[in-house]
Amino acid sequence: MKILQPRDGRGRPLGSRTAVSGLYLSAEQKTKITEIQPASHIYDEDNSDSQQQLKDWRESQGLQYGGDRPLDSRWRAVWTTSWDTSRGRQKRILFQCACGIDPGARSTKKSGELQDRRIPFAFTGCLAHAEFTERESTGAISRISGYWTHNDGCLKADMDRLPNIPLHPDVYRVALQQLTDGANITSVQSKNRQMLSDRAYAGMATWDPRTSNVRYHFLPTDHTSLYRQFSRQNGVDVRKQPQYNIDDWLNRDSGSYNPTLDAAIFYYRARSEAGERLKVCISTTEMTAAAWEFAHHSQLVLDGTFGICSSRLLLFIALARNGDGKGVPLAFFLFSAPAGNQATHAGYNTEILAELLGEWHRHLEKNRPKTSGTTLSGFAATVLFEPYTVITDTDTKERGALLRTWPRVLLLLCKFHLRQCWTNHRKTALPNKKNLLCYLRTSIVSSLQSLEVALIATISLAEAFRLVESTRGWLKQCAQTASDDALRAATAGGLKHLDYLVDNWLSEELWKSWSEYGRIEASKRLGIAVEGVIPTTNHLESFNGLLKRKHLALWLHSGHRLRVDTLIALLVTKILPDVYSHLRAQKEYKDWLIQRFEPDSTGQSLYARHQDVLKSRALNLSTANAAICYWQDDEARDRGAMEITLERRLVSVQHIPNVGYLAECSSSTSRWNGILSSYRLAISYNGKSGCTCPDFENRGGACKHLRALQLAIYMYIQQGLEKGAFVFPQTAEEAVAIATLPVSPPGEPEPAPSVPLPLDFSAYDLAGLQQLGGDSTTDGNTDGLDGDGGMDEGTEELSSEDEDGNIVDAESESDGGEVEISQQQTNRNAIGAQLRSKLAYEGRNLLPLLQSFASLVDSSKEYTDIDTLIADSQLMEIAGIAAALASKLGGLHHEAPALPAANLTTAEAIQTSPRGRTQKRTRPQALFAPSPERRQRRKDSHAPL
Repeated sequence: MKILQPRDGRGRPLGSRTAVSGLYLSAEQKTKITEIQPASHIYDEDNSDSQQQLKDWRESQGLQYGGDRPLDSRWRAVWTTSWDTSRGRQKRILFQCACGIDPGARSTKKSGELQDRRIPFAFTGCLAHAEFTERESTGAISRISGYWTHNDGCLKADMDRLPNIPLHPDVYRVALQQLTDGANITSVQSKNRQMLSDRAYAGMATWDPRTSNVRYHFLPTDHTSLYRQFSRQNGVDVRKQPQYNIDDWLNRDSGSYNPTLDAAIFYYRARSEAGERLKVCISTTEMTAAAWEFAHHSQLVLDGTFGICSSRLLLFIALARNGDGKGVPLAFFLFSAPAGNQATHAGYNTEILAELLGEWHRHLEKNRPKTSGTTLSGFAATVLFEPYTVITDTDTKERGALLRTWPRVLLLLCKFHLRQCWTNHRKTALPNKKNLLCYLRTSIVSSLQSLEVALIATISLAEAFRLVESTRGWLKQCAQTASDDALRAATAGGLKHLDYLVDNWLSEELWKSWSEYGRIEASKRLGIAVEGVIPTTNHLESFNGLLKRKHLALWLHSGHRLRVDTLIALLVTKILPDVYSHLRAQKEYKDWLIQRFEPDSTGQSLYARHQDVLKSRALNLSTANAAICYWQDDEARDRGAMEITLERRLVSVQHIPNVGYLAECSSSTSRWNGILSSYRLAISYNGKSGCTCPDFENRGGACKHLRALQLAIYMYIQQGLEKGAFVFPQTAEEAVAIATLPVSPPGEPEPAPSVPLPLDFSAYDLAGLQQLGGDSTTDGNTDGLDGDGGMDEGTEELSSEDEDGNIVDAESESDGGEVEISQQQTNRNAIGAQLRSKLAYEGRNLLPLLQSFASLVDSSKEYTDIDTLIADSQLMEIAGIAAALASKLGGLHHEAPALPAANLTTAEAIQTSPRGRTQKRTRPQALFAPSPERRQRRKDSHAPL
């Protein structure tokens, strides 16, 4: 074999030193290895004869790696590196004798415990090792160095356990394709078993079980390697910590620079110090264009979520609604919770949100959409991006950040989150105690729910106060006539809830943000019908659910949350493109249908007529069971029936022989709106029943009024006054079958209706009546009408068709000399009212705890030295928060809050903004983990504000 001057592909001399630092050696071995002289030889890569000899010799010694390494070989590849040269990529591979691998040198990094020795040869302290330098593409060897002498123990050692058997590359190839297509690990295992049975993998036809060095059976121990390869396939190196991957992707001087991610991430701040946050803001080219198209001078929805990755990070999403009414994500704001934060969902404030929204604003201004076929901007250079309305939940931090970014925006509150706050307080004010009879609490709760629905529908503040005072008068009257402590406690709770509504939600500015008045004002500003104003954040809540349960679920590793770097890479390269591809496909299909089918003589396209048919069909489906009475289990309606019976609202009960019963029932709303109204209802022997109330007409099924009449009929039967047999269908199908039965031919004239004996309510056995009506409250049921964490059952969506276009602005009714308050000041006053209420509420709850904690600290000082207290990190954090809080509260009397300056007011401000990521960055010496803590726990929200 020809020996050459030792030089690599770059023309540099090849060193003769072996990378012994990569060997796993004990202290004794490290001492001995310094005393030996390793041999080194250089070879000509272009000499085919010498390369063939080297290949044959290498195979005879078992110095291969991967699937080519013989299973009984005692050589193990323990270290490798590679680099680019003028002739291609070079690789160095260090082999070590298995008998010389010290178990202590392979201790785990986290625990320091010794790993189980999986090498099939016992440790003898052998020093043999070899290093190869070769060309990656051809395998041509340019240098071999090392020490080839094995010690006596090594030469005598035999295999004493099974070796690690590598998996065939084709199995990985098939499994990786399955993961790419969205399959889970169970599907991968099932596919592997099927292909094993069919012998469908590459190489299986010639696979010899007696000599093969690979296997095809996918084992649970292969999961880690599979997921590692899958992550590498998606551009994520899981061997590196997430924060360094993200930084390298966005650093143009890095070898791992990713231009796709860099173009989509418009703002990035690494967590280079313990007190900093990781900040990553995403807006792809499609998202930026959609923001201008669907949110500029239109409606925007903002809300946050968490639990989307393994680190404690919050994700806020800005979303708009496209022309088809579908939610379109416009920007993702991802940032870490502050150090020491105990609840991820509360780990943000107005400042961080304002910073990120401001950066998004600047990004949009710098990336205006282009007019097709020209280089001119689609919007004038002086026009700044500005949504006209933004809907959020009741969080003042989000609203304050939006106001700082767009001072003139109209802020609206989500009706769902508003009702959730009211429900939480109502449950506190009227606790469901066992000593409080269920029907008493139910009656008051039902009245308060009706009041809340009516308040949201108000278009003047005076009307809202009138509704509250009407209900207050009814409750006070109930309190005056109360005969026991339970009723007095229930009415006191109802009055407490009314005070809560007035004190916290009925300031004029805040009322405008959640009432029908605010929606009307928004419709005027947007130039659309009131029905087009988004009432809730449901579009965004739905997208959050799809993101977690559909899009991210495809990429989870056995159900485990993704790393933050993997999350960011998938959002930009997979998930968001897929979301927009789906929306684009829907639009293209719609456009094709409109183009394919010509408009009819009326000018209406077949597509438009088809949509009208679908809407009518949906309406028919939603009301398909209307006017059909069936008696399925419905706890809320049964309780309503009990309330009607005990309040004696069922009147004019008439009996028609051979037909059934007729009755009238006064409406519950007549108690507080002063308008007397009633519903007519009937129950027949043959199962055909009905009521004129909206609940029955819209939902179908037996309403509470029919169930109250059913209770009366049961009591007639119990008292022997009714002996007929009634049919009560249990399902809608049974009711439909009864409704379609042919009508019997008329016979003799029916006698005039006779009135049965009046109902004797004093003779009612309440427990028995509850049992007859299906009410289980006497059996220990612990709920009222409200559901946890959501809107109350039976709450109807309020229509504003009657008011649209006929509303007189409440502001115009004021004195002519009154100065109109700007929208910015109105928003500020509304947020201020919320904050004052929340401060008062939290202060009342916190003050006793603080007093108790201060007393506990005083007691601790007597038995614990100060150094021990200082060593407690939580106590030190409390001390820091208390000091900062004292400083802030001390300045309340000395300085008035100033109006927040808008982040952007002119186009010049955009151009001179110092924020944003620069084109070139230098990587910090060390980066902290994306978030200080890992655990994330969701807690149910019970806040009333």
